[in-house]
Amino acid sequence: MSELRGQDDLQGEIVRLQRRLERERQARLEAEAIAERGLRELYDRHQAVRLLHDVAVSVNAAPSVVAALRTTLSETCRQAGWHTGHAYLVHPEGKKLVSGRVGHASDPVLFNDFLTVSQEMEFSLGAGLPGRVWERKAPEWIEDIEQDFGFFRRDVALGLGLRCGFAVPVLIDGETFAVLEFFTSDPRPQDDHFLDIVAQLALTLGRMVERLRGEEKDKRHVARLHSLHAIDLAITSSLDLQLTLGVFLDQVLSLLNVQAAEVLLYNPHTHGLHPAIGKGFRTPRSTATEIRLGQGHAGAAALRRRIVHVADLGGASVPGVPDDEAFAGYLAAPLVSKGHVKGVLQVFRRGPMPCDADLLEFVEALARQAAIAVDNSTLFESLQRSNIELSLAYDATIEGWSRALDLRDKETEGHTRRVTDLTMRLARTMDLPEADLVHVRRGALLHDIGKMGIPDRILHKEGPLDDEEWAIMRTHPSLAFEMLRAVDFLRPALDIPHAHHEKWDGTGYPRGLTAEQIPLAARIFAVVDVWDALRSDRPYKKGWSFDKALDHIAAQGGRHFDPVVVERFVAMMRAEGSTRSWAGLGLAA
Repeated sequence: MSELRGQDDLQGEIVRLQRRLERERQARLEAEAIAERGLRELYDRHQAVRLLHDVAVSVNAAPSVVAALRTTLSETCRQAGWHTGHAYLVHPEGKKLVSGRVGHASDPVLFNDFLTVSQEMEFSLGAGLPGRVWERKAPEWIEDIEQDFGFFRRDVALGLGLRCGFAVPVLIDGETFAVLEFFTSDPRPQDDHFLDIVAQLALTLGRMVERLRGEEKDKRHVARLHSLHAIDLAITSSLDLQLTLGVFLDQVLSLLNVQAAEVLLYNPHTHGLHPAIGKGFRTPRSTATEIRLGQGHAGAAALRRRIVHVADLGGASVPGVPDDEAFAGYLAAPLVSKGHVKGVLQVFRRGPMPCDADLLEFVEALARQAAIAVDNSTLFESLQRSNIELSLAYDATIEGWSRALDLRDKETEGHTRRVTDLTMRLARTMDLPEADLVHVRRGALLHDIGKMGIPDRILHKEGPLDDEEWAIMRTHPSLAFEMLRAVDFLRPALDIPHAHHEKWDGTGYPRGLTAEQIPLAARIFAVVDVWDALRSDRPYKKGWSFDKALDHIAAQGGRHFDPVVVERFVAMMRAEGSTRSWAGLGLAA
């Protein structure tokens, strides 16, 4: 019996020992599992921290918001083992999510079609996975796309082999800026820890995007200031409207990221807008096109004096623009200066044209610059016309005075016209600047204006003048000087009326000037004046022949006349020939 009890005790001890060993084995297995989970969690955390670090470093070095989004998508897919990533941006108007045209695929052959489809998608608030994330402002995980009947284009995703997905919002100042979505063909249970990591990543991305947007805004502001400065320089350095507007449109195309732009000028007489200059069009613009005030978007902008913005024309035509240009985005800004409409700036884009308050403010600044350029050009053209009209009026007045002098002195009728024409020809052979010729002409027309102060009894005396009468007659150059010097625009023409009776050897009057003391215009005119006097018939003498008069002029070189002027005159007259239309001028050959 005692042996049996001993065996039972031994057996019981063995069972207890086995149970204890089993418990220890289970405890060891549980400890190993805990350790394995801990190591896995530690590895996951390490991977998450690495993901956060790598993305943060890459995003921080990104030159733009688009580059930052692309980096986040590619790094997340690469390090977390997801196959595709795509970004949707909240439209500036805040009504929908639109494709940011930024995506990543680890297998381009398999998932390129999905990215292409994704780039064409738009989501309203609460619609589809991105719309739900936008509405809730929280991440969402889809373990099985097949079971999510609210998944947009589920059949497309399933056809491409996608099974699991998630999306996270990118928040800036508490508002959704973008939604990032990721997909994989591997079924995965929801990983809250991973979602938290990606949400933290999106938060970091939001902060960096906010910084990048601020930097981009600063860059845009600086670029726009440079643009306005370039336009200012064009306006101030040239009054050529086509040149200035060309520089203006170059800046518009560059800074507004549009494909075409043109300036329409307003005609106040026809109340129409006409193309002045355009850039970026596929077909040449016709300047004959007229857009009436109130007609189309450009006419409405001019009539209401407000910017007209159309994000998408939807195929609608624009007056004067061929449909084959295929424009979608459109903007028209009135050019207003000093309260008057000068024209309209039209801007075209072959795609939707987003617009915000900052862009509208810049477009208004551009429009003001263009209006100033148009106004300056218009004022300059008007001033030019006024100057021409005034100059013509001056010349007509001077010619009227010269005709009055000829009528007063019947003996010299036609003399002023003849000497003026011949003086201008001789002055050109002497290489006088064109700018000086206008004053030479005026001086020749008015050379005897001082005779208005000579009494008729002396001026019209039939016989020779006595010494006293000659003294009075010789005052007419001084009288001309006194009469004309008070008239500003005639002061440069005073040389001929005042000095055409001076002689090269100093024996002339009224001042007894010698050689080059005598103004060149007066030296030129003196030769022509004597030539015409010699060739003209008078009651007391017959006009000299061509050769006799020319020989006399040649003989007086260095005495009465400037020898250089005489040489040029003789050469010119002989070149023109003795039978030139002197008869038509009232002179004999």
